[in-house]
Amino acid sequence: MKIYAHRGGAGVGPENTLLAIRRVVAFEIDGIEVDVRADRAGDLVVIHDVRVDRTTGAKGQVSDYTLGEIQNLNAGAGERIPTLRSVIELAKANDLEVLLDLKSEGDADLARSVVAAVKEQSYLEASLFSSFSAATVALVKKLEPGAVSGIIISFRSRHFITGDLSSYDFISVRASAALLNPFILGRARRAGCEVFAWFGRFEPRWLVRLMVALGVDGLIVGHVGRALEVSSH
Repeated sequence: MKIYAHRGGAGVGPENTLLAIRRVVAFEIDGIEVDVRADRAGDLVVIHDVRVDRTTGAKGQVSDYTLGEIQNLNAGAGERIPTLRSVIELAKANDLEVLLDLKSEGDADLARSVVAAVKEQSYLEASLFSSFSAATVALVKKLEPGAVSGIIISFRSRHFITGDLSSYDFISVRASAALLNPFILGRARRAGCEVFAWFGRFEPRWLVRLMVALGVDGLIVGHVGRALEVSSH
């Protein structure tokens, strides 16, 4: 079972920062999951929300800022919002896979830019592409047929679970007994999909244990140490 650090390791450091990623390296996990957006000029930065407010205390949308402006913001503990390039460089140096959540909101240019950036850094084989948008995932596959890609599923997008999964290499499903069960796991496996369980702020040991017992292929967790402890028993 693979373990990915959600938002770069949000349980051990400020989310989606190089500090958090450096801290999770010590846990010897398989990879990191990070969120990718584009700034005003189209530069790729790693941040979850469409706005910078929650994580930096500043105001405005990511797309309102230039790269220089956004990197002057404090993302927590004095950390800066990193570029995708710097995140891949750090992952590459530590042999970590990178699970990319493309925050496209229907922006096809983001998919093109992210695929190009990953290829430019020669990290395609260690990268996975995901999105809540089926159109974005399909575009990634069209741009790079060899890319490992999958759809992200939450309660709001649960309809994907009962749809055709054959075009995905994996599905990333919100950890919940209501969404993830042996039936769904079986459907995904028959379609040739791996199944990852992702956790939000609600990440109790019993739920991690339930996902492990279910037999998912990977866990996307903020508290990587806790997941390693549970999965090893």
